[in-house]
Amino acid sequence: IDEYRHITEAIKLKQGIVAEHLGASEIGFHLLLLIISLFFDIIKIYQYLPIIMMIVSSIIIFLIAKSLTKNMNDNGFIAIFSVIFFISIKSNVNLLGPWFFVPMTFAIPFILINIYFFDRGLKEDNQKYLLISFCLMLSLLFIHPLSLLFSMPILFIYSLLNLKKIKEHFRFFSIFILIPVIGMIFFKLITF
Repeated sequence: IDEYRHITEAIKLKQGIVAEHLGASEIGFHLLLLIISLFFDIIKIYQYLPIIMMIVSSIIIFLIAKSLTKNMNDNGFIAIFSVIFFISIKSNVNLLGPWFFVPMTFAIPFILINIYFFDRGLKEDNQKYLLISFCLMLSLLFIHPLSLLFSMPILFIYSLLNLKKIKEHFRFFSIFILIPVIGMIFFKLITF
């Protein structure tokens, strides 16, 4: 039902009708479906989108795990097991795992890349990586806001562990405060 609702929202967007209230909170995902529908019949192709997204997510998980464990001399076993664990997540009515193409499963690679760039940006003191992380957070706000909400505590705790670097570049890190502000404005606009 959830997948058909998103297809319906994409078709409505194609007709110029924007969802009201909380249905508009995932407008980024609906725009993606609209773009796909310009090239393919969305109803016929939708069944293939979960596996495509699972492959993309698996590749990203493998590359990130391989990058983070490169000094462990594990020959890629951790990265391979990370992918196997991800693929084995069960999907059912209550837990829409990687076998469904919904905003949450579409957001998985963005969350992982976001955390990766935030980590690299802090470790290497690289503002470019942190800006990429900021842009990914901003895009998650329009794709699947709950994913951003659940990834924020992870980034907050990680920031507390690296408080010295945060204090050194407080002006730069203050842009991350814009995410909740933009989120509150966005939700205020769509719910009233």
